[in-house]
Amino acid sequence: MCKCKELCTHSIPEATFRCWMSKASTYMAATKPGGRPTKNGGRATLHAQGKGVSNNFSRELVDFMESVRQGEHFLTTAHLVTWLKTYQPDWLAEYMSSKPTDERAYKSLVQWCLRFANRHGTKMPLLLIVKGQPGGDIETEEIPTYPPGPFYAVQKTAYMNQRVWNMYLREVLKPELDCPSVLLADNLKCHVSKKSYKIMRQEMYSGAFLQPLPANTTSVLQPLDVGVMGPFKSMCRTEWIKEGKVVTAAEKRLAMIKRAIKVWNDMKEDTIRKSFEKALNIFEV
Repeated sequence: MCKCKELCTHSIPEATFRCWMSKASTYMAATKPGGRPTKNGGRATLHAQGKGVSNNFSRELVDFMESVRQGEHFLTTAHLVTWLKTYQPDWLAEYMSSKPTDERAYKSLVQWCLRFANRHGTKMPLLLIVKGQPGGDIETEEIPTYPPGPFYAVQKTAYMNQRVWNMYLREVLKPELDCPSVLLADNLKCHVSKKSYKIMRQEMYSGAFLQPLPANTTSVLQPLDVGVMGPFKSMCRTEWIKEGKVVTAAEKRLAMIKRAIKVWNDMKEDTIRKSFEKALNIFEV
């Protein structure tokens, strides 16, 4: 156990430490060899999920999902279950038998399919905000020469405001949605404005919901902050070192844009998925 003087060193909130102390006997029993027996004859854990049934067919199932989406547009759990019954009967039998009841097995399988489908998407396009006067030379002359792929917006301080956010919702997010979705956002004023809720409610396909994160929780609950921005910035610094010298402001803007595009293309989709698992405390069912 940490001493009180060590709380600051480890950046552990006092409330968290007190919670640990109140459950110390449970924690210690669970970590002893053999652990504490439970009512079902198992061993106590610290309330995390046990080891799930692993699989080695993720890529094949993702390919199948993509073919369904391309041909039928809407992917359902029935598609995934049928595929599992056809191509992975042994895995399916092991998964179902690992649950205590048939009802629990069915519900768990449905949840597994939903989570698998929702976490195996692709990276969304970038929205790059360039500092400049909307409608000015940068927007009319420079942006048309920028590399294709990302979306570009011009704002006088290169900051997210309601106009740019509306553009993001309509031009970047909307085309990516083909199933009920939740958009997690921090409490920036434009993110949680009445206009934002109206766009999400009235203009999005398939049912989309805007969910603001609790105040002051961005660093621990927003997937982007938790697991993406750190690697992204580190990779950008590495790319900057490799680049040649640029002189003019226009050259610097173009260099930054090319750098961001390259790093985003190099960013593994698995990194994005894991950031959601870490931030939202997602466990296999």
